Amino acid sequence: MWQDYIGIIPGVAAAILGVVTLMTRDMPRWQIAIVIALTVIAVGSMSLSQWWILHKKAAEQAKRTEIEERFGQFIGQGESLITLLVSHLDQPVPETQLNEWATKTETFLQTLGVSYVTRFRSGTGLNTSLSLNGADAAHNSYWLGMRSRLIRLHAFASEFAGQIPSDPSPNPPEQ
Repeated sequence: MWQDYIGIIPGVAAAILGVVTLMTRDMPRWQIAIVIALTVIAVGSMSLSQWWILHKKAAEQAKRTEIEERFGQFIGQGESLITLLVSHLDQPVPETQLNEWATKTETFLQTLGVSYVTRFRSGTGLNTSLSLNGADAAHNSYWLGMRSRLIRLHAFASEFAGQIPSDPSPNPPEQ
């Protein structure tokens, strides 16, 4: 973006003023040396400052990309688990797998801040009256919890991508 490069204007101005000053005649050598030194310092500090700004921006973007990738991994794993849960309604709930996923996800979210963990656990604002057809209470409870957490992860990923969260909520499958 052009705003990233606006900081070079003072350095360029200093360099131009230095060259113009050096073009004047009848200047003692010590003044020429000072003009050259100050011009080099101005251009050097401007270049270093600009490099630092761009370096910092690239590092922040790399971190954002890494976080977005982690969200994608957790979403993919969660969707696989919810599919496993729904496709095996006649078997016990795979509580260990579901709880391990939630723990790993919360550990990652903790690195982003406590509010992410709190929002991840919360069903506020979500439809919590949905249920699976033909499922027992345990399957319904875990399905609803997984569904809520996946919706939250989609919202977090959208926030990091700078998008307005859409409603990624899956409808309950027909049985």
